[in-house]
Amino acid sequence: MNFLSKRKLGKNSNPIVRLAITHFDRPTDLKIAFLDLDLNSVEFDIQMSESFQILRKYPYILDDIRLAYLRALCGSTPSNYATVISKHPDLLNDSRANMSIEFYKNKTLNEFLGIKDDTEEEMVKNIVYTFDDTMFEPPSPTVWTKKKTSGSPFTIWAAAPSISRFSSWATACSK
Repeated sequence: MNFLSKRKLGKNSNPIVRLAITHFDRPTDLKIAFLDLDLNSVEFDIQMSESFQILRKYPYILDDIRLAYLRALCGSTPSNYATVISKHPDLLNDSRANMSIEFYKNKTLNEFLGIKDDTEEEMVKNIVYTFDDTMFEPPSPTVWTKKKTSGSPFTIWAAAPSISRFSSWATACSK
């Protein structure tokens, strides 16, 4: 989807289309936005069918809408997954939706059997890798020296060997 399409669809009168463009490729955020909408189920279904007509050229956005709808509807009542699948059978072609469907199937089975399960379906948060740079020391001001090139008006900064590093290296080599 290019910039102009996003801009045009972002101003659409259909609230589901606007939310889908705003939360493009983030179905969890789209689910939360769906839950915040003040629409009853009949109005939501009408808006949903209109949004499918508007976005028929963009299957990835339609997949996000279906997935967000599944998660929004089944979040409080997991047994609704069968109803959602019957309305939107294309969910079975989406690997993300298949994982959610399996989750809701298991949760429904656990509720039926009376097994207490407090796990919630959540996306794994982005893992932040940190780099330990304590082994690098910051450059001291004596590391850089000015060199004047002959006949040139420019000053060149060049790296000068650090005396402390050089002396410790020379000491280690002499032993």
